[in-house]
Amino acid sequence: MASIFLFPHKLTFQNHRVYAPRIPRPRRHYRVPCQIQLVEVTISLNLQCRRHYCSSNTSVALFPEHDQVTLRFDREILIDHDLAYETLGGMLSQLKFRVDINSVRPVIDEIIEIGLDVGYLNRKLRVIPIEAKIYGTFVEHVNLWELFLRGALSERDFLRIQEEILVRRALAESARESNYGMIPAEKSSVKKMLKRVRVETEEGEAEEKEEGEGESKKRRVDKSCVICMEDFKEGYKACQMPCFHAFHGSCIKKWLDQSHYCPVCRFEMPTSKT
Repeated sequence: MASIFLFPHKLTFQNHRVYAPRIPRPRRHYRVPCQIQLVEVTISLNLQCRRHYCSSNTSVALFPEHDQVTLRFDREILIDHDLAYETLGGMLSQLKFRVDINSVRPVIDEIIEIGLDVGYLNRKLRVIPIEAKIYGTFVEHVNLWELFLRGALSERDFLRIQEEILVRRALAESARESNYGMIPAEKSSVKKMLKRVRVETEEGEAEEKEEGEGESKKRRVDKSCVICMEDFKEGYKACQMPCFHAFHGSCIKKWLDQSHYCPVCRFEMPTSKT
């Protein structure tokens, strides 16, 4: 039974392979008494999956999906084109992902052709095994803002997911940049604009307390440094950029020696050219 997906999605097929494994080709045609031949068809679906967030136009890779279904039936069914499509279409409906039979017609046609040819050339073969492997991509489109307005997503989860999306996008853009053309931040501005903050943990959430004269201010920050991906220890004095993103001091200073962008939100620090 096909599963019901909560979000709009698109299933695209790139290529396929249909073959009859472990069947020797006879050297000559044998005359044998007429007997019932069966066809055992195995269809496997191999998908690379991604989730697309519509509001930020960002894609996140998911774990690959694999599903398989096997059916054994009389080879005579393949002779009737309509009956063959009905039988093989019923197999596709048992897969986890909904597969439109019109999008895999070449696969169905090859199964029919191989089943008929192999059965004719191998009259002594009782069961004809046929394997069909289909490869494609599955993209799920998610609108976080719509879920938030419907009340299906809490404000806390909405902000957390949005932050994760920004981090993934920034890290991907930074990884695509080559060393050539990357402009470091001006050292004097780094020393002036980075602030030392004390990270505190309350109820499993990370917060920072800005140190300075007068009353201290508290702002929620990430639990970990996105550069080295290590969690902040309670009471650790982190370095905070003007965009309020905090990092380990050694991590952000090394980062700004190569790039003047914040690794999370792409906030631009002053450079010697500005």
